[in-house]
Amino acid sequence: MSFRPEESRLEALAAYRLLETTSESGADIAEEVAALTRLASLVTGLPLAMVNIIDETTLVQLATVGMDPGAFPREETPCGVHFLDGALVHTSDASQDARFADNAFVDGRLGALRAYASAPLITLDGHALGTLCVADTRPRTLTPTQLAALDDLSRVVLSLFERRREAQVSARHAAEADEQRTLTELLMAEIDERNRLTEAVLSSVGVGIVVSDTAGHIVSSNATATEWLGPIDPDLTLSGQVMEFSVRHRDGVTPMAPEELPLRRALREGPVDGIELVTCAPGRPDRALMCSGRPLVGETGDVTGAVVAFHDITPLREREDLLRAAHEQLGRHAEEAATLARAARTVTAAADPRLAVCEVARELTGADVVLLLQPADDGVLRPTATVGLGDDPVPSFPLPGAGATVGAPGSRGSLAGTAFLGEELLFVADVLSDPRADTELARRCRIRSGAWQPVVMADGRTIGVLVLAWRETVETLPGTTRSMLAALAGEAAHTLERAVLLDRLAQAADHDPLTGLPNRRTWDRATDQEIARAARTGCPLTFMIVDLDHFKNYNDTAGHLAGDELLRAFAAAARDCLREVDVLARWGGEEFAVALPGCSAADAVAIADRIRANVPAAQTATIGVAQWSVGSTAVEVLARADAALYAGKRSGRDRTVVSGAELSLLGGQ
Repeated sequence: MSFRPEESRLEALAAYRLLETTSESGADIAEEVAALTRLASLVTGLPLAMVNIIDETTLVQLATVGMDPGAFPREETPCGVHFLDGALVHTSDASQDARFADNAFVDGRLGALRAYASAPLITLDGHALGTLCVADTRPRTLTPTQLAALDDLSRVVLSLFERRREAQVSARHAAEADEQRTLTELLMAEIDERNRLTEAVLSSVGVGIVVSDTAGHIVSSNATATEWLGPIDPDLTLSGQVMEFSVRHRDGVTPMAPEELPLRRALREGPVDGIELVTCAPGRPDRALMCSGRPLVGETGDVTGAVVAFHDITPLREREDLLRAAHEQLGRHAEEAATLARAARTVTAAADPRLAVCEVARELTGADVVLLLQPADDGVLRPTATVGLGDDPVPSFPLPGAGATVGAPGSRGSLAGTAFLGEELLFVADVLSDPRADTELARRCRIRSGAWQPVVMADGRTIGVLVLAWRETVETLPGTTRSMLAALAGEAAHTLERAVLLDRLAQAADHDPLTGLPNRRTWDRATDQEIARAARTGCPLTFMIVDLDHFKNYNDTAGHLAGDELLRAFAAAARDCLREVDVLARWGGEEFAVALPGCSAADAVAIADRIRANVPAAQTATIGVAQWSVGSTAVEVLARADAALYAGKRSGRDRTVVSGAELSLLGGQ
């Protein structure tokens, strides 16, 4: 786009009268400009937003979010330096961008902006009036969708400015039209002959004019009328005129009856004003016309015909249509913003934020099935929450290059994996025809169409994929749905990160930091549950205390780091010797506690010996075993196991000792 010189730009800016605080039309768009500014902040997720008007020396903020409006020297502001470039400007960190690093609003003199995006407000004539910009004091990267939305909002702001100017222009045109009508009436009053009247009107009035006889036949027209309507046949009746010029009411659809034509009404009723109609003459564009008519009266007082003057108001109606569309779009954006705000509150307040994200996504999109996939340690995307899947199998999707076997769905890149790595929304109208789809899974789950929305953190890390599936074919995914999914994914990223942090805090509170095993508090809860279950079911329950032999000497000789590593390695080795239902906890120092549901003392001996055989670093362990009996507490059983342990240590260590009546040395060297 080519831009006009600065002098021409300043003349255009003055014509909009945007900086005149006393303008009659200023108040009618102030709130709308403020609303668009707030919407820009909401859509981009940046806390600062401004609509700026820039004259020769000064940047004036018409509306702001996150700061008080003000005026600043043009050369000291980021927008004032680059708005004439004519393109949307975006930088994730202005302090690292050579274009802005030494700007007063970046280097600390007037502010410390980091994330920054600015869309110029450019008229159809190429004049840059100012900017719509958003910013943050933290580095941020906006998505292409957010940048496109900011650009769209800048055009809506400009349409408001255009509406304001057109209102002023329309007022002047109305005054000019009244003046022209008065002139026409004076001319008609002074001229008593039809030919002289017609010649005078045609030569002096710059509007479309037609003159008819008493039957409504058009006997004369000026060049403007001919240009708009085409050649006029004087033999056309009123009905013929309706057909020839395709005359319609203001809506452009409903045909106008011959009796409603301005010529006919002027002949029948006298002077008429403000009749709006639309003509669709062959070979000519549709035109919206505002008509006024007057009867022609001869010297005897008889009506000899009628004259109609009409103005082309097509540009005005087109601008009104554009403004109406902008208002509708603004309404949709406001509705989307309210919906997303409710969704954010729902997700943030939910006990299970992952499930809440899936439920909100289904509500927003009407999807039949929604899954939240997150990467596991084995490089596979696994569901952490599902909605609408019912009894269908819960799928998982290997990431490309992460353990997929040749011929498996993941070996050629699953749709979920593609979206995860691509960080962009992926929509497939016909899942069964996409080579990346697991067609067997799609048929089993009756899926026709699907969308895969990555969940990306502000720092660019992808932490999951939101999968939406429809059982009826969806041909296209509307832009509003795409933008709401992107916003929901952003909210989900923050919420899921918080959930992960809470999970880690809970893990840290219940587990030993060195070995990762449950700590004493977790052990107490688990053993209480196991004793209650054993009492209820009558199944055996056995406890063991494991002590690493001569650990202090090993720690003093090899060093504390080696001692810590031995504890970690033993914890891992012991876990491998146990079942999923068994409980292994760090009891303290070099001692570990084990609960074996469903095992008698005799069964536990084999497990204990297996643990002793797998002690790392050529070390040994002594294990005390005690079986729970009805009425005993966990503390009492552990005390018996501890006594058996010390009996084993006194007997030479590296052995398994069972407490109670069966006390014997069952271990070996």
